[in-house]
Amino acid sequence: SELAIHTNRRLVGKLIKLHRKERGLSLQDLANLLSTDRQYIWRIEKGHVNLSLDYLEKIIFQLKCTHIDFFTPLINADFHK
Repeated sequence: SELAIHTNRRLVGKLIKLHRKERGLSLQDLANLLSTDRQYIWRIEKGHVNLSLDYLEKIIFQLKCTHIDFFTPLINADFHK
């Protein structure tokens, strides 16, 4: 459903923001690493962008995460608040 898609986008965006901040990166820092603009990263983190899996892969790589590390916070109930 449309709600589930939007919720998934928001969850992925929230994960990106969490890992970006854990690494001390600003929106601009991550944008520079991905050769894009800060506004686009902000839109991703807010769940407004339908990311391709390839682009998510690039983000995870630039955040220096493993896939398991990237998604592990989903297990934590506090993450969903």
